[in-house]
This record gives sequence, structure tokens and C-alpha cells, in this order.
Amino acid sequence: MAKITNPEKQCKTTPESFSGESQIEGVDRDDYRQGIILDSPEEFGQAIAVYNGGSVQGARATQNNLMNALGNEGGGMGACLLLLAGAKNAEGFTEKLVNEAVSSLQRSGRFHKRFDHDAMGTNFFKTTVEGNRFGDKYVLSLCAAYVGREPEGKLAETIEKPMALVNSSAKGRLGVVDDWWFNLNLEDAVKSLPLPNGALKNVNQWTQYFASGGFDEAPEFEFKHEGRKFSLSIGLNADNYLRPEGGEHGSEYIQARGKSIVGGAWTTWAENRNDRCEPRIVKPSLVCSVALPREKYSTPAAVTSEEMEAVQGARDYIAGLIESRA
Repeated sequence: MAKITNPEKQCKTTPESFSGESQIEGVDRDDYRQGIILDSPEEFGQAIAVYNGGSVQGARATQNNLMNALGNEGGGMGACLLLLAGAKNAEGFTEKLVNEAVSSLQRSGRFHKRFDHDAMGTNFFKTTVEGNRFGDKYVLSLCAAYVGREPEGKLAETIEKPMALVNSSAKGRLGVVDDWWFNLNLEDAVKSLPLPNGALKNVNQWTQYFASGGFDEAPEFEFKHEGRKFSLSIGLNADNYLRPEGGEHGSEYIQARGKSIVGGAWTTWAENRNDRCEPRIVKPSLVCSVALPREKYSTPAAVTSEEMEAVQGARDYIAGLIESRA
């Protein structure tokens, strides 16, 4: 049989069988941080005011994107009109937003505001602002069109405040089989984890969940470590959209096969993530994420040093169990 050099050109379907199973070859540890930790509603308001000033790198990126687009389309006239409208709209904007946010946090411990053109002329154009109280701390989250959460991180650096720890992950790197594929027996990979009795009977549903890209119930559980409860979620970091060259939706290589999940272990994006390239190997990973226990409507972030160390310690415990399978 000829050696496969480009699976998307040479493989119309996923192989029916493989020469072996993917083993966990090593474990990477990662922390996901989101939201700026602040000490009071008033400090939350001060952070908002700083963001709308001129000192935070990238805060005007969304506004500038629109300005450039209008300038290109209208020979500059659209951008000029935007400046005039924005200047009028910005009058008193910061003071009103700060007062609204502080009042809401003092009253309910929550604040949520999504801006569109009503924030034109400010750094909050097309930006979502969210605040939550966790214990005696307050977390500010910012998400802007085109640039996502990047300005949030820059604001944290500017005001020298830490970011909340949403979860800590242990990522088991999967070995590649037959040059281009992964073939993971999920039951074998997770059976050493602290799962509830009877949980493994649902492994077939979990593989369906991974193959569908998340259109089902995610495998998530509570477990105890050193006397504390934590949330454990199991995920798969693999490309669900790989398909044969010219293939339509439904021809994706990733498949659930009973207790196993199989699919492609490559990407067609260059390392700069901007350019396309010939398929190159990228190993998928089994991801076990640890967080504080889920509450009724949300999962609280770790905002104190003690909470963060506890979550990371529980993550390291899970990582050790995964490594024992390597």
C-alpha cells in the first residue's frame, strides 16, 4: 500500500481499523484565567474609568476597526461622521456607566451590559462588560468585537491586578497511529479518574458528544481532594472539522466508535495560524479540567490565593492519575 502523504487527498473516509490505539504520551498543565479581580464595587468602577481612558493598549481596537472600514468605504466621510456622533455620545458616558455598575454590584453582586452603537466614540463600542461578586471580591470581565478578551488582560496589567482562575487543566497528549490518526479508547483513558460509581456506563455517550463537537451532555462530575469538592470535566482537544478534500458537511473524519473516538491528528494551518499549508501533524489531547464546584447557574472562579492553590493542587492530582496511564 502506498504511503499516505496527504490524508485529505488520499483518504475519502476514516480508516475502518487501525494498527493500534493512541496512548497518552505525556501531560501538559495549563491554567485558564479570565476576569480582573478587584476589591470593591468602587474599585470596579475605577477600573472601568481607566479602560475608557487612553492608557490601556488595545482598548480602542474595536472602535478603530470600524473607523478604518468606514474610511475605506466612504472616502473618509463615514469616519468623520462617526467621530462627530461619537464625541457627542461620549459626553458623560463613563460617569453614567460607573454609577450603574457600582450600584448594581452593591445591590445584587452582578452587573451585565452589552454595548453596540450606543457606545460609539468610547472604548466600550461593541463590548460586553460583566461583573460578579465572589466572596468579598469582584471580577470584571470585558469582551470586545474583533479582539475578544485581549484588552481585558492589558487592563489588568495597567492597573496591576491579578486575573481570576476559571479552571486548571491536565492535557494528556495522544499518540498518533498509522502516521495521521488518533484512536482513543476513552474508557481505558479515564477509568483511573475519580468518577462516580457507574459513570463509565455512559462512555459511549461521551464519545458521541466529542464526535458531534459538543451537541450533547458533557461529561462533568464532582470529586473530592484533600477534603474539598471540585468540579471535573472531560474534553477532547481535536479538530472536528477535518474532512476529505472537497468533502461536504457530514464527511468529517472524526467518529464515535462505541467506547472509542477516532479522527485526524493534523492541521492544514501553518504555525502562524494565518496561512494554509499541507497537512502537518498536531497531536490531539484528552483534557481534564478542574474548577471550583458548580453553583446553580454558574461555576465560580477562584479569586484568592488559597482557592487558586487548591484548584491547581487538585489539577495536579488528576494529572498524576493521567500520567499513570502513559
